[in-house]
Amino acid sequence: MTLNTTRGVRTVLGAASLLAATGAMAADKELLDMLVKNGAIDKKQYDTLLKKATVSTADGSNIVTKLNEKGLSMETADKNFSFKVNGRMHADSVWHGDNGKTTGAGRVDEDGTHGGTANDANDGVGIRRARIEFSGTFWKDWNWRMQYEFANNTKPLFKDMWIQYAGWDLATLTVGEQKRPISLQQMMSSNDMVFTERSIDYAFVAPLERAIGLRADSSGANWSAGIGVFGDSINGNSSAASTTDNTKDDQGWSVAGRATWAPINEKDKVLHLGASGSYTKTEDSVDDTHGKAKFSVKPTGVVSDFTLLDTGTMRNVRDYTNVNVEAAAVYGPFSTEAEYTRSFIARENDGGASGDELADLTFDGWHMDVHYTLTGESRHYNVKTGSFGRVKPNRNFDMAGGLGAWEIGARIMQIDMNDETFKAGRATGSSFALNWYPNQNIRFMADYTHLWDVDNTNRVSGEDPADLDYVQLRGQLAF
Repeated sequence: MTLNTTRGVRTVLGAASLLAATGAMAADKELLDMLVKNGAIDKKQYDTLLKKATVSTADGSNIVTKLNEKGLSMETADKNFSFKVNGRMHADSVWHGDNGKTTGAGRVDEDGTHGGTANDANDGVGIRRARIEFSGTFWKDWNWRMQYEFANNTKPLFKDMWIQYAGWDLATLTVGEQKRPISLQQMMSSNDMVFTERSIDYAFVAPLERAIGLRADSSGANWSAGIGVFGDSINGNSSAASTTDNTKDDQGWSVAGRATWAPINEKDKVLHLGASGSYTKTEDSVDDTHGKAKFSVKPTGVVSDFTLLDTGTMRNVRDYTNVNVEAAAVYGPFSTEAEYTRSFIARENDGGASGDELADLTFDGWHMDVHYTLTGESRHYNVKTGSFGRVKPNRNFDMAGGLGAWEIGARIMQIDMNDETFKAGRATGSSFALNWYPNQNIRFMADYTHLWDVDNTNRVSGEDPADLDYVQLRGQLAF
């Protein structure tokens, strides 16, 4: 064997080993062309290797794995199958102002009984959220998600558990435990909100957060729409409009829908308008065939026991309806949003334990926010969901001069749960936020909230917590 022949064999063997070792290089037609041009392989060998490279590339069993700021993901080369791992962790601390008026003393229900015990505006630390999420795709058109909440749990708590068909051009169809499409605050992730907690008027939407149901969503270049029919939550038998016991009563049901339109939708300029609504038929129970409902305001989340306002258990509730309007805008580093929610509670006027007539009730609430990014970034708008994402720094924080992103925000909010025949209270407040994003996965948040004009009229005893102040801090990881 000559030296040139030996070199040729080595070249062929080396090329074959290299092609077999890496699918990417096996698919490199230019390398094969070079080998055949130099006489290292003949035409037959060229055709064989090229065929193997093509088959290897098209083979769906080849998996592309990514680990980046979006978490861990794996996807087959034919995109028929995928698997993703995401998660979040929110570590909070809360301090309330020591003004001697931060103790609640329970409430009085309509039947005259005490519906709750005294609760303090507790200071402390806690894990607000700790979630792990698995999601993926089967056969390209079938998506799925399972999200589990570990924080503040005494029993298994699944936040999402659904499957979705995305192969229909008209709409995606989702069945399982999922968010009901109502309110901008509802549709935005807790990872993306400018403030640590949603506004106090969210008390009307909170009972309608997630439930098992069927939902259809569609979207275009500047619009989105979604509607669904829902039953109970996966975590309990009680309906969205009832008390949270686990008795096996007949479940209630609800219908919810939301539509958004963005007449301006550019990278750093957005005008967003939206409207949503829901109808909820309360569940029947042994002691109240027309169902029960209640709304409460817990302004500092789960770290504190403090409940600012509480309707108590409203009895003989046949159904209730929420209507919501929303608007938001982005102009460079400046953004703003506002919402108004009105809740109509329909009750049967057949009396109760006290023998009194029960009138229908109307409550409402609103909030308005303004935000500004000191480092110049714009908030991201997702037209498909009609919601906004968190800021992504133009330059991550580092010791070489990278600042990350800095954001400030201010909010005014109000909730009114008083009616002519029913007094559950009213409150107005304002919040101020300072947020630092070292990168798009880490965020540190600081909120100061001042509540005034607090009128808690169904308390058992004690003073109204007028001029209540509190500070919330958060360290957040999201991927």
